Amino acid sequence: MLRKSLTLLLAGVLAHGSVCQTLTAYEYWFDQNDGNRTTVPVSGNPITISGASIDASALNTGPHWIHFRLKDAQAQWSSVVSRPFQVLPQGSNTLVRYEYWFDEDDGARQSVAVTGPSIDLPNESVDASALDLGPHWLHFRIQDAFGFWGPVESRQFHRGQDSPYLITALRYWVSNDVQPLDLHTVVFDPPVQQLNFDSLLEACDLPVGNNQQLKLQLRDNHAQWSSVVTRVINVSAPAPLGTPLGVTGLAPLCPGSSVALVLTPPSSGATPTGYAWSLLPGNNWSIDSTRADTAWVTVGTGGADVQVNATNLCGTGPALVETLNAIPPPGQPGPIIGDLTVCAGTVGAEYSVPNDPALNYIWAVTGGWMDSGAGNPFNTDVGTADATISV
Repeated sequence: MLRKSLTLLLAGVLAHGSVCQTLTAYEYWFDQNDGNRTTVPVSGNPITISGASIDASALNTGPHWIHFRLKDAQAQWSSVVSRPFQVLPQGSNTLVRYEYWFDEDDGARQSVAVTGPSIDLPNESVDASALDLGPHWLHFRIQDAFGFWGPVESRQFHRGQDSPYLITALRYWVSNDVQPLDLHTVVFDPPVQQLNFDSLLEACDLPVGNNQQLKLQLRDNHAQWSSVVTRVINVSAPAPLGTPLGVTGLAPLCPGSSVALVLTPPSSGATPTGYAWSLLPGNNWSIDSTRADTAWVTVGTGGADVQVNATNLCGTGPALVETLNAIPPPGQPGPIIGDLTVCAGTVGAEYSVPNDPALNYIWAVTGGWMDSGAGNPFNTDVGTADATISV
């Protein structure tokens, strides 16, 4: 039997002048056996010849050729039309293996056993790790249970670097087919997987106007640049940055302590993307670290000026300067006022010092007397032994 049905649409190609002739017969034979032609009468124009009309049962298994020619009503024969085909063994068939190789290296074919009547080659695993980076060709062919190989299927592909792929840099420029502006490059350390371009692109030095051609490229962690992406953008003049409104310390400015300073952002102007902090010279004052609207300072003695500017990609706004004054330590309290001779067991004996409302007072009593604590005046319960009171 034929490997598959062979359908030919044959028309009367013999003609006298421009008039097509009616077909009256066709002949066919196999391979070089033209002495054993089979003639089949037909009527009409065109005619269809299918595999069911052709007896190939006497042929051996394997490849063959079938040849046709047509005869018209004037007894004129057409040219011979030939087609190759396969005669398969009797019984069910299945796939048993496929082979693949790369480029022109068919001597290094890889054979993979399979089962079933079909195979989805795009989902099969292919090892391309030994290939150089760049373009390549992949070739497949399939073998069935009768030992026949299918035609070779070839696909082109590009061998890239191994994953993961992360973004390490962005470069962009603007060009309206005149003179491109300077190339801008943004480096990401550590690399990232996604980008928000709104917060990355510095357009401050671009010409103001509409229909600017913005061109972008990304670089991955394998040093490969992407293709150029072009977008049309409109560039407006940037608004000026405002001045921060104030700086507040989150703790008392005691000498030697570390205090967080938080600013109040500008109430008008462009939106800042950050703030620049600096500390004008002071006695043992220093800025330890900054983050956005907060700076951590080590407090010295005396006063120091802190300066902060709002910033964005287009520049720096006006400075706010505020003077910070360290809180000096209190001096020694005045003399303690109270009875120096008291009876044992006296409850609530009162002692005090000249009061400064800006200060707190901490008291201590020895000798087993009770109620050491804070306040001015201070009360204590007298014990049985002599005691020392300090503040």
